[in-house]
Amino acid sequence: MRLCPRTLVMSALRHVGADGVLLFGATCALVLVIARLGGRLEVAGASLVAPTQTFVPVILFCAWLRRRDGAIRALARSLRDWSPFFVLYVLYRNLRAATGFLGGRSVERTLLALDQHLFGLEPSAWIQKFASPVLSDYMAFAYALMFLMPFLVMCLLYARGRRHDFREVGNALLLCTYAGFLLYIAFPARSPRWAFPEIYGGVTLHGAVGVYEATTRAWDHVELMLYDAFPSLHTAVSTLSLAYAWRMGPILWPRRPRMVALLLAPFVVSLQISTLYLRQHYFIDLPAGWALAWLCLLIAPALRRGFGALLLRVRPRTPAPQAA
Repeated sequence: MRLCPRTLVMSALRHVGADGVLLFGATCALVLVIARLGGRLEVAGASLVAPTQTFVPVILFCAWLRRRDGAIRALARSLRDWSPFFVLYVLYRNLRAATGFLGGRSVERTLLALDQHLFGLEPSAWIQKFASPVLSDYMAFAYALMFLMPFLVMCLLYARGRRHDFREVGNALLLCTYAGFLLYIAFPARSPRWAFPEIYGGVTLHGAVGVYEATTRAWDHVELMLYDAFPSLHTAVSTLSLAYAWRMGPILWPRRPRMVALLLAPFVVSLQISTLYLRQHYFIDLPAGWALAWLCLLIAPALRRGFGALLLRVRPRTPAPQAA
């Protein structure tokens, strides 16, 4: 049986998907930018351990959500659908080693000066007047919700069998994260807690029950790219999660279409405030995160429509029936 070129192309595109095309293109762009600036992105074997530990449970959980489709098929689909995020995490874990050139190009003082020009002082220093052990624990908890918010939205979509909607949200997150990586390289800056500890007047944060201390140690271990202040990806990802929870509310919870968004909203606000309270970001990083989320919300649906139109164009034409 011979397959025509259109059939082969369509089959390849269907399997690769818009997220696969996006992953390949964005990874190439990231590698080329780093190489252009004198770095080299390589994947160390040890960098595969944490992504594997993270995504194996996620893949198994989502396969279990769709177990009625058949165990093998559900597992294969879950593996395929989460694989772009596995690759993304692996790349992230190797960025610091590849971007040693960033230190000499830092824009930290510019970001601090912008905040001080706008407000007369650095907002992350001003907000310390409200610091308390209980609040520090809560802010640390809220800050740690960054990954759980999109995971909640995507798992609800997966459980309902809305694979195309799942992939649209995934594309928005991939766009957001890759754009964030490129902006980190274009505007390298450390968090104010590392770059300007003196502006906090010797005030130290501590928790009431140890949540602040535990999560701070965890983030210091996870945040492998030191120059990652501008833009705030915590702000961008949480904004995307809330926007999609609102936009896809009738799918996520048909009987209460706004419930998921309303449940997320106070935690999104808390998370974004925590970026300042925990001294992780300059204020200017937050509007940059909002703008990045807005662009991704525009591009991801357009990418979905464009890829669908492409599949229609390469679909094999059915020959017209001949007259008897």
